[in-house]
Amino acid sequence: MIFDEVEKIRAIDKDNFIADIQNLPNQLSNAYELAKKFPNPRLRNIQSIVIAGMGGSAIAGDILAAYLQPFSDVQIYTNRGYSLPVWVKGENSAVICVSHSGNTEETISVFDQAVKKNIPTMVISTGGRISEISSENNFPLWGYVHNGPPRSAIGITFGYLLRFFEKIGAIENQMDLVKQAIQDMRELREKIDVHIPAPRNPAKRVAGQAMGRIVTVIGSEHLIPVARRWKTQLNEIAKTWSQCEEIPEANHNTIVGTLFPSTLIQKIYTIFLKSKSYHPKNTLRMDLTFTEFMVSGFCTDAIDLTNDGNKLSEIWKAILYGDYVSYYLAIANEIDPTPVSAIDELKESL
Repeated sequence: MIFDEVEKIRAIDKDNFIADIQNLPNQLSNAYELAKKFPNPRLRNIQSIVIAGMGGSAIAGDILAAYLQPFSDVQIYTNRGYSLPVWVKGENSAVICVSHSGNTEETISVFDQAVKKNIPTMVISTGGRISEISSENNFPLWGYVHNGPPRSAIGITFGYLLRFFEKIGAIENQMDLVKQAIQDMRELREKIDVHIPAPRNPAKRVAGQAMGRIVTVIGSEHLIPVARRWKTQLNEIAKTWSQCEEIPEANHNTIVGTLFPSTLIQKIYTIFLKSKSYHPKNTLRMDLTFTEFMVSGFCTDAIDLTNDGNKLSEIWKAILYGDYVSYYLAIANEIDPTPVSAIDELKESL
């Protein structure tokens, strides 16, 4: 099977994208530690924070918001687009602009608007124009070095953002939970890494099921943005059509759309991201929805990475799992996981 043919994998993965996936636990660990050394932001009594970014630079904001929702009073809003919401005022608000390249035009637009409105603003980036503007005007800049694409730097951006919220006093220190999440990721990696043959590798099995199918990933609560991460990784890495849904919202619409077009039902693969940490009603909804999809003829699967209430660990194990599945599907499709030519061509046209 191609999943286990090392030479073929190397020939397809020309830029060694798998190394970025394998390094994700170390990346998160290093970023969280490095961010401790940045000067403390001069922010207090912040009630809302806008995290501006696109694609792989924005998803960390979604994940952070979902993780912090149960215990942080600070409202987090991930802003994807050119315009800063009018409700963002200078008093008790702040803006964090995350741009991997530093040249993301939507994020630079939001940055300019925040500066003009005198809203406290900082930047997370590898460089580019937004970093130049920040340095020239003495705005806080949390820089980093990463040679891969934005989607493979999620450990850095999340680690920085989590530490930022600690520094402004919005949450308590998360070090013990971060350490446990990293250890759990490393243990999971040993079960689903490239050297584990397909018969004993659940991530390769899921990728095998995804071949030739449209993948729908369903999550709830803290795993809703993880379902979105799976969707975007399947798009960018495996170059395959995918979508994501969330419970309980999907029970008010999506669950009805299981009849037509009947010719496509067997071509849809529905993956449920389960957790024993969900609200009991959402757990029940997940189970009932899984059954409904299975009975309706969809190829269905469930992944449960529960870890004794450590939601941070669940989030990061599910992210790692999804990245591996997306990578293996790229290999199965015999497509290089690194290039995103459609995005590059669109930017060129813009």
